[in-house]
Formats: sequence, C-alpha cells, structure tokens
Amino acid sequence: MPFQPEIANLPLATVLFLAAGYSGYFIANTGIRDHHKSVDVAFSSAVFGFFGLFFHQWLVARGTNIFVSALLPYVATCVIGILWRLFGRNLLKIVLRGMHVSYADELPSAWVSMFNVTGVNGTQLAVQLKSGTWLECDDLHRFSSAPNGPCVLGTNGDVLMYVTHFRPPGEDRRENASVSFDAWGDEITFIPSSEIARIDFRRKKITSPAA
Repeated sequence: MPFQPEIANLPLATVLFLAAGYSGYFIANTGIRDHHKSVDVAFSSAVFGFFGLFFHQWLVARGTNIFVSALLPYVATCVIGILWRLFGRNLLKIVLRGMHVSYADELPSAWVSMFNVTGVNGTQLAVQLKSGTWLECDDLHRFSSAPNGPCVLGTNGDVLMYVTHFRPPGEDRRENASVSFDAWGDEITFIPSSEIARIDFRRKKITSPAA
C-alpha cells in the first residue's frame, strides 16, 4: 500500500489553514524564530492561518472555483506575513511602549534583535578574535555576488566573511592579498562563535536613487 500522509485526507480548508498559517508565520519570523517553542509556532501559525481561512470561505461562498479559492488566500496570507515583518511588529512595539504596557521586544538577545532591522545594507564588517587579532572586510558590497556573500552572521554568533584586511595584536593593519583570485575565486573565512570576542558591523539605510 503506497504511503499516504494523513494530511492528504483532510478537507481543503484545513490544509489551507495549516499551510498558509505556517507560511505566514515563517515569513514574518525569518531569522528570529530559533528561540520559539512549539506552542509559539502553533498559535502564531493559527493567527496567520485564520486570515487565509476567512478569505477562502468568503471566496467559496461566492462560487469561486477551487483553484482560485485556495491560491489567493495562501498568497494573501504570505503577504500579511511580509507586512507584519516590515511594519506590523514595529508598529505594535511603538503602541505598547507609547501606552507604557511593555518595553520588551520579545527577542532573546541583542544579537538576534539585529536581524529584526530591515531597510539597511551592511557596508563594513570587523571581527576581533579572542587572540586579539582583527579580521576585517572593508567593503561588503565588493562580495555581494560571491557565494554566501557579502557575509553570513549566524544566529548562534558564528560568522562567514571575506577577509580583506587583518591586524594582529600590536601590529599594523595589513591587506589580505589572497582573498580574491580570478582563477580560483574568492576565499571566505568561517569564524566560530567560540573564537569571537567582538563584532563591529557598519550598516547604512537604504535610500532611493533620487535621494
């Protein structure tokens, strides 16, 4: 007997509720959900799924065909997740702080809160190792098209970066001539969080071309 997951036997509205809800939750919390517990995932997904289910039932009641009545609510729920990430979370935070209800942002660390900031581009990255050595990338845009570029900041504190300069303790800053070779490609460096003492990350707000 072929494998048939139980979810395939559920009504379409239920499957849509689960799929759209989790997709909306995933989009709204990308990069900042590692600390979430199962109950957080379940109820947050249910909140987003409600909007998709309500839209689906509204379309069905008006005789919309099954394809449209499933696809549009799913897309709409994903868009709601995007809007929540871009505007809703910060707006709620402003309202709660303005009413003196809470000043917390529900994120587990200052490091994770950095991933909640949108509308900025990284420009420079410098990492100080526990040995005292500094590793630097003086122009992140240079590696924006490179694999894993221009850098990766892991949620557990580790870093992938293209090292253009380095500065050993008590010595002058030096250029890393081996970071780029036309024949071999660009050299990326992995730095585990256990070796990092400090990270300096320069960012700049994204502006329109006319600005």
